[in-house]
Amino acid sequence: MLGLESLLQVGNVTLKNRIVMPPMVTDLAAEDGTVTSELISHYEKRAAGGVGLVIIEASIINPEGRITPNQIGIYDGKFVRGLSQLSGVIRHHGAAVMVQLHHAGPKAVGVKSVVSASSVPVIETIPGEMSQALIEKTIEEFVAGAFTAKKAGFQGVELHGAHFYLLNSFLSPLTNKRNDSFGDALENRVRIVKDIILGIKEYCGSEFLVGVRLNGEEPPGGLQPKDTATIAVQLEKSGADLFHISGYNIRLAHGSSTVYLSDFTSSPQKITDKAVFLGPAEIIKSKVKTPVIGVGKLGDYETANTAVSANKVDLVAVGRPLIADASWANKVLGKHDDPIHECTYCNGCRRKRANNKPVSCIVHKYRD
Repeated sequence: MLGLESLLQVGNVTLKNRIVMPPMVTDLAAEDGTVTSELISHYEKRAAGGVGLVIIEASIINPEGRITPNQIGIYDGKFVRGLSQLSGVIRHHGAAVMVQLHHAGPKAVGVKSVVSASSVPVIETIPGEMSQALIEKTIEEFVAGAFTAKKAGFQGVELHGAHFYLLNSFLSPLTNKRNDSFGDALENRVRIVKDIILGIKEYCGSEFLVGVRLNGEEPPGGLQPKDTATIAVQLEKSGADLFHISGYNIRLAHGSSTVYLSDFTSSPQKITDKAVFLGPAEIIKSKVKTPVIGVGKLGDYETANTAVSANKVDLVAVGRPLIADASWANKVLGKHDDPIHECTYCNGCRRKRANNKPVSCIVHKYRD
């Protein structure tokens, strides 16, 4: 029976196990977006700790798309040296490595102009609707970011198409109110992501991996699992190699068109649940041949191993537990005898991030 310790072939890359370190912004990059020694150390410890795949945190393809002051940059050749050091130490420990390409879109902070698929207010910001010319330029920037990643030794990239960042603003009918070739029907809403994948495959080669992070479920009026499954099928045909299924909860303010966003795992009715996004991920997996990553409170061996052995997902992403214990993977796989520093899902690490402080575990009182 397949389990967490099983090998998995993703494109031309063989993963040594089914455990993924998902992209989690750390604020450990320098203010100019370059890689720091602290950032390298953070990732090296998790790679040495036994994960099969590391997906480096959201890295901006344009400074106008930043979500945090200390976000990794991937929009210029000046970043290649540091990114190469980062990918090198991870691969040295036997983990595969990808990097997430990111544009915050309507959630961008500290920028001149906030843009989105449409001028639908997200949180308290009213974004500008992107022109077709700006959309085409942004597609080129995503492709250029992937090419930079390839030069820096990464085996692939993940496109952040979830959490109501820029690409998700096109995919979701809640935020895409366009009536041109990038809006209205689902096949138009998915076009920007398809064009990015096709461009990356053209410039980086068919063997360079392209993953996509998607919302498996949104509230009524937004994407539901069957919709995301249809999107995944279309992206698979365009060359996507991996799907990472997350989710988002949105509530419309009473008497207002403002959209407020809050993570499922932070909402009171979900805080005690395990495997909160596994249901939608399983539905999407049933429709594609491409490997699917499940995420969302999978931080104990039984839950994570069952998700894989029951064929609900192909891989499990373990986020906050890896902040609490860098060697979580080796420990649950029986390769390390010390006890696990258990994550309590207190979200202290995320609260520090919200205050623009480097990520750390406040329960176990240590930082990398």
